[in-house]
Amino acid sequence: MIRIEAIWLATEPIDMRAGVDTALARVVKAFGAAQAHHAYLFAIVSSPSL
Repeated sequence: MIRIEAIWLATEPIDMRAGVDTALARVVKAFGAAQAHHAYLFAIVSSPSL
């Protein structure tokens, strides 16, 4: 079982195509560091329908 001690919600959406490294960089930039057992939630940038 994965233990989650805190959940952080990002206020700016992120393009999920950017990848894990970009998401981690956003976490570090916004929160100072990525903490163990903390979950980080991002809103998805919606793309226009084709």
